[in-house]
Amino acid sequence: MKKIIQIGISDFKELIEGNNYFVDKSLLIKEFLENGAKITLTPRPRRFGKTLNLSMIKYFFDIRSKEETKDLFNGLKIENEKEIMKRQWQYPVVFISFKGIKYNNFEHAIMAMGMLMSDVYKEYRYLMESNIFKEDEKRDFDKIINREADLVLLTASIKNLTYYAK
Repeated sequence: MKKIIQIGISDFKELIEGNNYFVDKSLLIKEFLENGAKITLTPRPRRFGKTLNLSMIKYFFDIRSKEETKDLFNGLKIENEKEIMKRQWQYPVVFISFKGIKYNNFEHAIMAMGMLMSDVYKEYRYLMESNIFKEDEKRDFDKIINREADLVLLTASIKNLTYYAK
């Protein structure tokens, strides 16, 4: 099949499996690991590949995606970095994109945030089967999934999920 130049794809797996041309930025993963920074800020203009690069990082590290992504990095530059490849699929990853939340009013933005976090929490529903939650944490988890979270709970939802997923 002939490769095509695709514009607007922000999912790394979709880009690779769709037989599209792309610039191999997989060594960004190595840079990310060797940098040692607690926080990495990537200020770039719109449509500059930020979400695509974060998606690539997610597929590389996420312990839950091993089976669906085992061939995704074949032939990419990162594959030659043996020490880095040992860290593939070794971590829980919480991936959230806020690019769809564009509202001029606070209430609508909060509603959209609640819907987004509900969808994200649904991906981690399996955690409810573990013994890591206290009763109040289970209730909070359910409130977020059911879109019943108040502003205080919603504000803490990302921090809480990263704590639960580790």
